[in-house]
Amino acid sequence: MPPPDIFSDSLPQQAFFALMAGITNYCVLNLQYSAGSALAVATGLYTPQDWPPMMGRLSDVSSVRAFWGKFWHQNLRRKLTLPFNLLTKYIPIRHGTLVSRYTQLYLAFITTTAIHHIGAMNMPTSSNANNLSQVAFFMLQPVAITLEDFVVYLAKKAGVKESRFTKVIGSAWTFAWFTYTLRFAVAFFANSGILSEEVLPSAIHEVLGWIKRHPGGPGLEEL
Repeated sequence: MPPPDIFSDSLPQQAFFALMAGITNYCVLNLQYSAGSALAVATGLYTPQDWPPMMGRLSDVSSVRAFWGKFWHQNLRRKLTLPFNLLTKYIPIRHGTLVSRYTQLYLAFITTTAIHHIGAMNMPTSSNANNLSQVAFFMLQPVAITLEDFVVYLAKKAGVKESRFTKVIGSAWTFAWFTYTLRFAVAFFANSGILSEEVLPSAIHEVLGWIKRHPGGPGLEEL
């Protein structure tokens, strides 16, 4: 059965499907992290303090910058700063300047795009057209952050103070932005077969399958 062509649907349908897939991805990442942390703590290898929450608070998200910097997982943060640190060894860029701020921003997203793209190229279902959908999603993000930074700058110059109202406006903008751009990421997921993969590791599925086959077992439906 061929994967769904998300872009052939109406825009509201694309947005709904993209949001559902985004929420699923959030839940899957949290599930895997929680399972790993529970096992690590239960075996005494680590303490609960060694496993802080993987995701931030959604209430802190009122901009695209805040989504990526405060809410979404920071597992790649150290890797994403390496290109800028390497660059500053050869090119003097003063910290705290606009050049530093946006060089770090764009290098970080170029790096995460490259990391995800290399992974995509090694998938059996890899294709240039499909992989470019994922590239588009990631490289649109720094553009949005740059634009919203400029809008915030103009608002402050005009005397607009940060308030609950501005936070609502920012949250609405962020929601609209990801509703639109998530379509590109989800198109990649759908066409590469990721959305049809099992959420839990295969070993867990084997155990659940054994329970289902075992006489008197609760079965997968009850678990």
